Amino acid sequence: ETQAYNRAISYLDTIETNYPEFALSIPILESKAVSLDYLIEPRDTSKIRVAYERLLQFPNLSSDKQKMYKDRLSNLDKGFEDIIP
Repeated sequence: ETQAYNRAISYLDTIETNYPEFALSIPILESKAVSLDYLIEPRDTSKIRVAYERLLQFPNLSSDKQKMYKDRLSNLDKGFEDIIP
């Protein structure tokens, strides 16, 4: 709501680093990946890659989401405007 995307990402990174046993859910990590990918400028594709690869590590991730994240990883050079016809 406040559009403090960088601050939110920083908090999530702190939790992941300092509390590795803390179970971050798929929706929270999806929010992080999407924020990095579409909302934060300039885009840092290395951080975006890490976020999507982290999601792909979940064993219970649906096959549709696996495909979507793999597709996104293969098109990191493209912005939102480039992938939506």
